[in-house]
Amino acid sequence: MNKEANYIEIAGKQYHIGCQKGDLAQKILLVGDPDRAAKVANYFSSVRVQRQHREFHTFTGFYQDQEITVMSTGMGEGCMEISVIEICQLVENPILIRCGSCSALQPNISLGSLIISESAYSLGSLHNYYDIKTQDMISDMAILRALDQACKTQNVTYSVGKTASAPGFYGPQARQIPGFTITQPLLMKDLQDKGFSNLEMEISTLFGLSHLKGIRAGAICAVYGNRALNTFLEDSEIPKAETDCIEASLLALRDCLV
Repeated sequence: MNKEANYIEIAGKQYHIGCQKGDLAQKILLVGDPDRAAKVANYFSSVRVQRQHREFHTFTGFYQDQEITVMSTGMGEGCMEISVIEICQLVENPILIRCGSCSALQPNISLGSLIISESAYSLGSLHNYYDIKTQDMISDMAILRALDQACKTQNVTYSVGKTASAPGFYGPQARQIPGFTITQPLLMKDLQDKGFSNLEMEISTLFGLSHLKGIRAGAICAVYGNRALNTFLEDSEIPKAETDCIEASLLALRDCLV
């Protein structure tokens, strides 16, 4: 008998993320970069599950006596959609935190600082394919408070603000590359004028699908670039910003009540 195409498993594993029931903890840290997933796993005292399929690299282990999973999702709203939906086939009521990178949109936000998303506005269209009534998606408030407290505990520079999520990196973020004419060259100024703090590519999808499913999600990003000032971290400065974001995320996830 042929499989149905609506929902696919291969040998009991989710089609894209390559995980099966029992592989994932209830508390899950989502990162874009597979290398970052491995860096997070280095904080675990032990690792009981390690999976790798496509861009989805998954480690489940123990952080300060709590079981936590870190999974890389790849980039963009499509990959985040796959991650959230397939995780929800394996875990009832997962708690999800995205630990990522972003560009700041306001000139007073410093490179290397962290931004906690209180909301995320979709500049893409994926939400139109779901029963999501708004482009403005909201963080779980308990997770937001846990992230806020984690940043205070870590004594890092951070802010809380509104995030814009783009469906791509170049044109959808008004980057002007020779030979690739864009249609919205004033997008950055419009977002700045509307008070958005930062720009990235996944958080609105995470928040929108989590709200639709009735699960909890939050997000924090390290500021690698500032579009208002047209500046970017030096290569040597990126590891500290990434580490600050990872450590704040893990502390917050540890302290979130199940």
